Amino acid sequence: MSSFFSLKGLIGVVLLHFFLVASGCSVKTASAPPPPPPPPSEPLYYKIAMPDFEWPPPKASAVKVIPDEFLRRSGKDSLLFRDVDHILSSALDQCGYSECSYYAVPGGFAVVTRIEQINSDGTPKRGDSRWSVKTPPISPFSDFPQYLEVLFKGNPGYYRVIVFIFTPYGFTQGAKGPSREAVEGWFSKGFNVLPVEEGKLLYTKDHRCTAMIYEFKKISKQAIQIIPGRLTGKAHLERSRVWLLLQL
Repeated sequence: MSSFFSLKGLIGVVLLHFFLVASGCSVKTASAPPPPPPPPSEPLYYKIAMPDFEWPPPKASAVKVIPDEFLRRSGKDSLLFRDVDHILSSALDQCGYSECSYYAVPGGFAVVTRIEQINSDGTPKRGDSRWSVKTPPISPFSDFPQYLEVLFKGNPGYYRVIVFIFTPYGFTQGAKGPSREAVEGWFSKGFNVLPVEEGKLLYTKDHRCTAMIYEFKKISKQAIQIIPGRLTGKAHLERSRVWLLLQL
C-alpha cells in the first residue's frame, strides 16, 4: 500500500515539472560568477628616434680629436655611451655649457653646444652676452679708436658652436660649411638628453671623440663662417676650458 502511494507521489512531481515547463516557467539554477574587471590600462609611451646629425658633418672651422685617455679614465673594463656622455657633460657644465643637444651619428652620437659669443682670442664673453646672438655696441668713451673703426666697418662679433662626435668610424667633412641659421637650429632640433636605450650601448675600443668647431664672424646682420678658423681646434678647447676639465 505504501509503495502505491510512493509511486503516486513520484508521478505527481513529474507531472508538476512537466506543467511548469509547458507553461513557460523555468527552474532557476545557480548562475556563474561575473568575470573579473579588466586590469587598468597602462599609459602609452611612443618612442621617438633620436634625430640624425648631418652626415658627413658640414665643413668645420677647426677640428681636434680628443685624446682617448681623457674619456677612458674611469677604471672600468668596459664603457657605455652613458659613461662617456657623463664625463663630457660634467666638463661642459663646469665650463658654462649647461644646455646641449643630442643627435645620432653612424655607430654613436653627437653632442652640440649652444651657440655662444666669444672674444677674438677664443675665450667666451662674460656674463649674459656670451649667450646673446646680438653683437654688443662699443662705447666711444671706452675705446675711441675702435669706435671710429666700427663706424666704417661695422661692429664685429665672433660666435662658436662645438660639436662632439662619438663614433668608431673615420669620416670626412662636407664640401660646404653650414649656414648660421642651420647652426642655430642644431640646438633646438636635437634631443635634450641621451636616450636611455642608446646610453646602454657599448663604447668600444674603436670609438673616438672628435670635436668640430664652427666659428662665425658677424658684421651688422651678416654672419660668415671662418674657414679655416683663426685658431686651431685645440686652442678653442683650451680657451673654453673644456680641454683642461676633461683631464681632471
